[in-house]
Amino acid sequence: MTARILLAIALSLAAATAVAQTSDPAEIAFWESVRDSKDPAELRAYLQRYPNGTFAFLAQRRLANLESGARPVAPAAAAPATPAEPPVAWTIPSAGDTWTYSLREPKRRVGPSDHTLVVTVASASAGEVTDQATIDGATPAQQAQHVRGAHLIAQGASVFSPYLQLLGNVPAVGSVGRVRIVDPICNSGRYVCDASARVVGKEIVRVPAGSFAASKIVVQQSWAAAFAGAGAARGGRTLTIWYSPEAKRAVKYASRTTFGSPAIEDFEIELVSYKVN
Repeated sequence: MTARILLAIALSLAAATAVAQTSDPAEIAFWESVRDSKDPAELRAYLQRYPNGTFAFLAQRRLANLESGARPVAPAAAAPATPAEPPVAWTIPSAGDTWTYSLREPKRRVGPSDHTLVVTVASASAGEVTDQATIDGATPAQQAQHVRGAHLIAQGASVFSPYLQLLGNVPAVGSVGRVRIVDPICNSGRYVCDASARVVGKEIVRVPAGSFAASKIVVQQSWAAAFAGAGAARGGRTLTIWYSPEAKRAVKYASRTTFGSPAIEDFEIELVSYKVN
């Protein structure tokens, strides 16, 4: 027989002998209530009450067996959660806020392909921002009014609403609603244009001015000749925009022709520096 079986037999015989020797019914009742317990505290309670009791030896052996077994491992204390940085709130620009961008048109065949675009806010309210833009320091500056809603406009190039907070309730992901096209290329009468815009999420974008946590919007635009002989029959492009609440404005635009003939030149606009109040 194994040592464990022999030990169990010995303990049983000892228990029987102890019961025969004791004459205290209270002790016997107490022992009978804890003898098969798997809770060490109950055996300690017996030993505390009857330190020299008839069953003390048995209680000590059973307690030793329980405590020599696998002890439950206390769950590790969870590390205190690092509080997430609160998102930067979108705020309306202030008069005098200024952004300097690089504007590059890599496929331009006539004239320089690299320019400097500087935009300065003239006035701003909760529903409208008026700013002035200069390209390569030319004067006079071009003035534009940006109002609520999604718009395709011309400001150095064919761009999408530069102030995200003026779009209204922008979803975390999904359509931003109807896109109004006020770009002169599409309002010239030569083309019929259509566009849709969708928020695709958030990401870190790196531009010469630094790294920004940005909201990313993708615009799909298409155009077709309004009548025969209008030039390019049809085409389309993808315009991607990254907006930063820290910079209060778009920090990058990337426009690429996706099919057909390019009524709009491919370009990239990246923030080089900015000053906001």
